[in-house]
Amino acid sequence: MPEGEEAPVYHSESNSNAGKWILIALAIIFVAGSTYLLFEQRGKLDRISQDQAASQKQVADLTKRVQSAEADAETLAQQLGMTKKELASRAEELQRQQRASVARLAEEQKKELNAVAGEVGNVKGMQAIYDKKRQFKAGLEKVDSITMSDPLIAGDWITAVLTIDAIAKGGGRVNLNEVCVYQVRDGKIALEQFFYGAG
Repeated sequence: MPEGEEAPVYHSESNSNAGKWILIALAIIFVAGSTYLLFEQRGKLDRISQDQAASQKQVADLTKRVQSAEADAETLAQQLGMTKKELASRAEELQRQQRASVARLAEEQKKELNAVAGEVGNVKGMQAIYDKKRQFKAGLEKVDSITMSDPLIAGDWITAVLTIDAIAKGGGRVNLNEVCVYQVRDGKIALEQFFYGAG
């Protein structure tokens, strides 16, 4: 080499090889992630397909049931000598009559409860319960015995049988057998009803 010239400098390609390895590693990570996501999406698609197949089966079953019900209605209409429209009209009329009967019976029961219980048999609220008890006690001259059965509990309802043997003020002996019904709300009695007959 002539004097005065510098010797050529060879740089190793370690820096560029490191860059290539980083790119290859990133490509492998990208491919692995993409493959995972594809499999995940495939699983979701399979579940959706299964759900859709189940839904279609349910729709088919419901369609069969509706068709069966329509066929039954037609058969019933033929047996009764009515058209399907007449049968539907008659069914609607009977349902209307049933609703009216239920409402009438409920109104009659309400009137009977009020007649039997008066103002002291059915009350709501703690103050009304206390007032009712004071009114009941004020009507008694002497109490000979009071017994109560074991309670029956169903949800927030409690019921028991109460028997009272007493002498009423201005009257004779009173023997009461009552069914006591209590409704509990927030750990307190919110409603009290007595169903009784005097003996």
